[in-house]
Amino acid sequence: MKRFSATLLISIIIILTGFAQQPVNPDLQKLVEAERAFARLSVEKGSREAFLAWFADDGINFQPHPVKTREALSKTPPQTNSRNILNWAPVFGDISVAGDIGYSTGPYTVTENKDGGRRLAQGMFFSVWRKQADGQWRVIVDLGVQPTLFCPLDTVYRRADQNGLENNAAQSKTDQDKAKLLGIENKFFELAGAGKSEVAWKNT
Repeated sequence: MKRFSATLLISIIIILTGFAQQPVNPDLQKLVEAERAFARLSVEKGSREAFLAWFADDGINFQPHPVKTREALSKTPPQTNSRNILNWAPVFGDISVAGDIGYSTGPYTVTENKDGGRRLAQGMFFSVWRKQADGQWRVIVDLGVQPTLFCPLDTVYRRADQNGLENNAAQSKTDQDKAKLLGIENKFFELAGAGKSEVAWKNT
């Protein structure tokens, strides 16, 4: 399953990147800047502090089952200076028409915390972000895979193809459709966060 998921994720990234463009949407730009700030904090202060700062209260990651990230990390001790360094960079992503949810994906690395430290791991991450009531972006879902394909951290960011979206934005969603979609989404995360991921996938 993990191998299949990694292959699928990389295939999607490769296909979509071929039809991409630079981000111009102000909300998307803020999301990208938030992802980069998230990564900088991880390098400077450690992944624990970064994840506590940038995850939403109901945000989840997989260990391998879904857990509420902030809740889980709050029970762990602070990291020391001997910690390994987790770094990453967004290279592809997009934002919803409503401007309240988006995603980003790209490479990550884990290296030793010393000059010339060797690389211990590398892979690709996928993060889903949601804009909070105060206008700040926070992570609600985060996962990573370790595929054979990999791209450098300095790869230029690309936005998903917008063909047909801009002109049809006004009629693409009704209030009723949005409410229904948000209800399904909230139910999925509620079940996943409670450790019922299999039920979540089957029933939402």
